[in-house]
Amino acid sequence: MAMTYSFKVKTLSDLKDMNFFKDNIPLIDTLENANLMDGYDLSTYFPAKYQDTNKKALFDDLIQNKKYISSHQNILVTRFHPKLLPPIYTLDRHDDRSKTYAFIPNVFDYKSTDGTDIIDWHMNFANCDIFAYYHSNLLAQDELQVLECPQLASLREYLRQQNDCKNDNNKLFSTLVVENNASYPILISNIERVVDLNTTNLYGKN
Repeated sequence: MAMTYSFKVKTLSDLKDMNFFKDNIPLIDTLENANLMDGYDLSTYFPAKYQDTNKKALFDDLIQNKKYISSHQNILVTRFHPKLLPPIYTLDRHDDRSKTYAFIPNVFDYKSTDGTDIIDWHMNFANCDIFAYYHSNLLAQDELQVLECPQLASLREYLRQQNDCKNDNNKLFSTLVVENNASYPILISNIERVVDLNTTNLYGKN
């Protein structure tokens, strides 16, 4: 039996009506879908469902001992229409003196950069279905990212259970970044990172 939720989500049509993208009008036509939700409500109504005992122990310690309580900051998840990439990319073609680009020869991490005028974006190439295996004993980039950012687990659970809380004719938000060999980039804004997992000497061990 489907459950009834008081969980509130603003859809792409809602956001357009609110003039949410007024500071970036050209962005609207590139969006395939968008959802805006309260971070605390997301974590409350859609808690993580870990099957791996080690991950579950870490998550339970965070929640039960109140080491982490999600804030009410809004989370925006957007999915974009496919776009053809240029055959050759050069930084000069996208020169924007209002921005600074840095190419860092190192492994990925999810630490925040100091500075109030900086927005951090962390890439994820792990799977075409975002966070699909976060609950398992896998610990590739996708699963590590979710483990350090618990709201991502809740986001996956919400996206997986959308039919249960859907009460209108708005389009369901797809979790796929690739469909019919076309790329549909997904951006997730305002996610909180609360764990810094040291993976030194971790991989290759049971």
